[in-house]
Amino acid sequence: MNSPEIRYTLVSSYTRDGFVSFIPDLVSSLKKVYVLKGAADELISLFIKRWGDFFYEKGCAVEFFLSALDPDRVDGAYVPALQVAMINGNLPKPIETGYPGWRTYFINLRDYLAEEIAEEGERKMEKIASLLQQEKEKAEQKVKEAGKIKEEMYSLSSSRLDMEEIKRLTERLIEEIGKERKKEKHYFASSFTKEGMISYLDEISRRCYRRYILKGPAGSGKSTVISNVAAFCKEQGLSVTYYHNGLDEEKLDMIIVENLQLAVIDGGEKGLTLRPGDVVLDMGKVLHFYRQEEAYRYIELGRDYEEKLIEAREHLEKWDAYLAEIGKIWAKALDFELLDRKREELNQLGLK
Repeated sequence: MNSPEIRYTLVSSYTRDGFVSFIPDLVSSLKKVYVLKGAADELISLFIKRWGDFFYEKGCAVEFFLSALDPDRVDGAYVPALQVAMINGNLPKPIETGYPGWRTYFINLRDYLAEEIAEEGERKMEKIASLLQQEKEKAEQKVKEAGKIKEEMYSLSSSRLDMEEIKRLTERLIEEIGKERKKEKHYFASSFTKEGMISYLDEISRRCYRRYILKGPAGSGKSTVISNVAAFCKEQGLSVTYYHNGLDEEKLDMIIVENLQLAVIDGGEKGLTLRPGDVVLDMGKVLHFYRQEEAYRYIELGRDYEEKLIEAREHLEKWDAYLAEIGKIWAKALDFELLDRKREELNQLGLK
């Protein structure tokens, strides 16, 4: 008998278009969804982790949704065998009722206070909330500026793309894909957090027998090829999981053809560890040569892009520090014994 698996996935990110999350889509058809509100993210994360660990100890595989702000926290846990999930209801775009197919149960953790938060603490949290909003807006603005710089980098390269070569490369990949059928899922391949851009492409694709890794600079057509292959897979009804870029949701960093255990990956800046069976495709070959001034401009844009992300990361770090302050206020007031009893009750309900 195989041991159960704990899997960590990136389902949300602060992109150039703001906060984007695939959580609603991932849990929209489940039997039960518990949504936690009314407490600091750190405490909600702890509650969700313990809830998920309970099912893992019972022999169930568990998928944890990593926080887009802090990869040490989770925003959700999903138990596939039971079709049940628990998620953070305090996300920048809050989870609300009304999604088709949901049996959604909202749990307000404020109901589990041992004592009301003192007026001084409430005033402090109100002040911190204002600072949180400021840092959130500054971080989002820097990521948006970085996205515009990246778009100019794409434009520099895309004007030099050999589209006939792109077409031939896409057809080569499509020829190697079979015709088994199943449903599609969407995740992020990377996420921009207070620790910078994180990626789990190596870990996510570790079970794939064959990985096609596209190498080349930004704008060399890697996402175009992946999108073309993904479109073919969709037409064929193949079992495909889509992994989006953490800064630009519209761009794909990877697809995995589940039934064939095959991946097509944008390996341009991801630092993948090559292994036997990998096929590396040089997308640099589809680019016509840059003029000297274009090459200099591309290097300059790359530096500007990294600087914007560093500035955005600094704002996210401040944001997270403010969240920690709120967490301390909540921790002093919560009745953890009562909270543990509620979690045990939810554990048993999840098994039914």
